[in-house]
Amino acid sequence: MNISTDFPVYYKELEAKFSFSLRERDHFENRVNTAIYKTRSKRDNSFLPFDDSFEMVDLFVIPYLIALKMTDGHKYEDFISNEDGTDFIDFLSVNRTFSNIKRTKDINELKNEAEEFYKSIFAEDNSYKKHISEVLSLVSNFSNYEDKDTKE
Repeated sequence: MNISTDFPVYYKELEAKFSFSLRERDHFENRVNTAIYKTRSKRDNSFLPFDDSFEMVDLFVIPYLIALKMTDGHKYEDFISNEDGTDFIDFLSVNRTFSNIKRTKDINELKNEAEEFYKSIFAEDNSYKKHISEVLSLVSNFSNYEDKDTKE
């Protein structure tokens, strides 16, 4: 997987999904770029064994959660508490970037892959959830953004 080429396409797809304004796009891209930069520099300066699975989390989950937190705090909480990942699974199953990385266009196969990916985030035998929390805490200090559902 080449995150440098896949990543910008994916966050443009997220911007379209969440119907971000130009200002929201700028904010989103700044937060995502900060998250990925901090994650990569942390990874480069440590001896932790990161593999393609962590690249998948960085590419798909982190930007999605940043966008979700900007638009719907309740759905964000449902996702990170493993209560509802339906929207994420549905989005990935029709997402061009996910399809290219998984090398299939079959919607049912992509949906199964997306469901397994979502479930893997919360599996006890990996540290994806911890990684996600650490990355999101890095960007939470970057700037605050008012959720759309709290705007007047």
